Amino acid sequence: MSELSFDVIQLCYEIFLPAVYAFIQHVVARNRGTIIAWGRRIQKTLHVPRSICVFLEEGPGMYDDTIDDYFPIICILFFIDLLSSLAIPLGVDFRNPIIIGLVIINPCCVGFAVWLGLLRAKWRLME
Repeated sequence: MSELSFDVIQLCYEIFLPAVYAFIQHVVARNRGTIIAWGRRIQKTLHVPRSICVFLEEGPGMYDDTIDDYFPIICILFFIDLLSSLAIPLGVDFRNPIIIGLVIINPCCVGFAVWLGLLRAKWRLME
């Protein structure tokens, strides 16, 4: 990789990640009740089985540390999806294995890992 690539990665690491954490602290943590209510409503609308629901129907629904741990990952996944949707008009060939891995497989695997982590947090809350 060239020196410019490392500079871009470092810039993203030093600016984007702290911005995501600041967003989580100022917007998401303040509206925790609303986010949990939306999550419960979506679960109910989709008829998700109780065993795989992320939000509890009673009580707090989710710990604050769970929100702090997993919402930055969710925001980064959203950012990756946004970038991939912007790449479509640019004529990017999505049959390229690297593009398939970065745009489709990686967000799906990380999203599944986040979902499993949220389920573990729910089970911890139920104990």
